[in-house]
Amino acid sequence: SLAHDRTGRWDNHPMALRTTMDDLTGIAGITLGPSAWRALEQPALDGWAALTGEDAWIHADPARAQTGPFGTTIAPSLLVLSLVPAMVAELLEVTDAAVTLVQAVAGARFPQTVPSGTAVRASVVPGVPVDRPGGVEVSHAVEVHRDGGTGPVCAVDLVLRHYR
Repeated sequence: SLAHDRTGRWDNHPMALRTTMDDLTGIAGITLGPSAWRALEQPALDGWAALTGEDAWIHADPARAQTGPFGTTIAPSLLVLSLVPAMVAELLEVTDAAVTLVQAVAGARFPQTVPSGTAVRASVVPGVPVDRPGGVEVSHAVEVHRDGGTGPVCAVDLVLRHYR
């Protein structure tokens, strides 16, 4: 069920795995998730278009999109990608990190579209942490799936640096 509460979050709240930088090695290769569902309704697509200027008709013109290849507007791939760090943060909390920053987004692929009105969620497989000045860096293999889909709509390696 995709009924949301007053906070706009979905009713299947995942609990983040809480760990420390020193213990990240112990979860390398383990699948975490999925995250909570996030709906990509037309107002979100319109907001993305207003913010970024990415206002192609396939994303922003529902009437025209009805006659297009998908029968509706679709979420911009970069909008889906922009949700990845927050979905990963829902699944994994590094408790002793003063701050966590995205260092790289590698190999992003978008094998399927996300029709407007569809919800997405992610799972993540943390890699082995690498010591870096001031903390550690971890490459996370992330897959985003859509409700009712068969396979990922986005697959990406998200590299996060956790600073002490």
